[in-house]
Amino acid sequence: GKASYSHNTVSVDMSSQRPGNELQGDEIPRVRYFQSAPEVQFTEVWGDRIYPQMTRYRRAVLLVEDVIVDIFDVVGGQVHDWLYHGDGYTLDFDLPVQPVERFEPAAYLMGGDPRCEKAVAAEAWSATWELGPEKTRTGQPLHLGPVKWTPHDTGDFYPERKQTVFHRLTMLPSPGTEIYHLRTYPVQKKPTGNEGFTHTVLARRRNNATPFVSLFDTYLKQPRVRQRELLPAKPEGSVALSFATDTSRTVVMYNPEPERRMELVDDGKRVEMHGHFAVVCFTADGKPKNVLLCGVSRLQLPGLALELEAPANLSLTLRANGRWTATARADLEYESLDGKPVCASAGDVDLWLRTPTSNQKIRARGRR
Repeated sequence: GKASYSHNTVSVDMSSQRPGNELQGDEIPRVRYFQSAPEVQFTEVWGDRIYPQMTRYRRAVLLVEDVIVDIFDVVGGQVHDWLYHGDGYTLDFDLPVQPVERFEPAAYLMGGDPRCEKAVAAEAWSATWELGPEKTRTGQPLHLGPVKWTPHDTGDFYPERKQTVFHRLTMLPSPGTEIYHLRTYPVQKKPTGNEGFTHTVLARRRNNATPFVSLFDTYLKQPRVRQRELLPAKPEGSVALSFATDTSRTVVMYNPEPERRMELVDDGKRVEMHGHFAVVCFTADGKPKNVLLCGVSRLQLPGLALELEAPANLSLTLRANGRWTATARADLEYESLDGKPVCASAGDVDLWLRTPTSNQKIRARGRR
């Protein structure tokens, strides 16, 4: 569909964004960062004027340890509707939901079922879609009837999908978040032959400018993310997230006002960042191993401190010999489908790195 609520995005005040061909000047969204370090991939898009009532409309997406982190920062307007249209034949929540006879606005459903389920959450919550091999499932509340899964006559369109796969969304807490399970526009996907409704999750916040912070992990038997929490942080509007898998822990820091110092508390210890965005990956025994900085001049945490003369983009990796290597990166670094670079090379950057055993100056070579 052409309306924004038919996509995985945020609709403001229950209305669609304007079509892209109608936008002019600073109304046109732009990719602010696109970082492709081997251990961490990150992109951020700014569309602060996509709605006239907005002062900030930005989305940052991070891929690390096979986990997707999604930070959607929306300031302005009265009602923020975060939507995710999942591809699965069942959808289950980890909190009780209650039936609602008619969802509004009906335009969001795109011809789907007006009946839905609703919950209100103050804590973190999860929704899990189930996908799998050839079968027919009814897995919906009885009052809504079945949704069929009937693969194509010539065989499964995804021959590697021989086991049941689970795709989980976990949204971090914000008091008063309304959660809806919608059956949006009916689908007939060919060549898979998947018929029925699309299982859509909507998270609605009213008069609440807290960023939407979500994790996505996909798995066969056990979820990848074992632990997750929002860490106490300031200034207001910043996000500090910690999550852990079986093999590592990651801390994500997002500061929409980089001219203001960001402070947070991680495991009872103070962390400080001067800049916009940082990711730190730790080993299972708690030692930093990978760092990504975007628009950052200083980062200080237990066991590691980094300082630069001016804000820059860097990726750092701790090698097996115990030495750190660093790469300076441009704001945008990606390639076209035919392998041609789209961005300019980054220049070299000097930084000072302190650990419990060393204090050294490192030259981060620009990625070329």
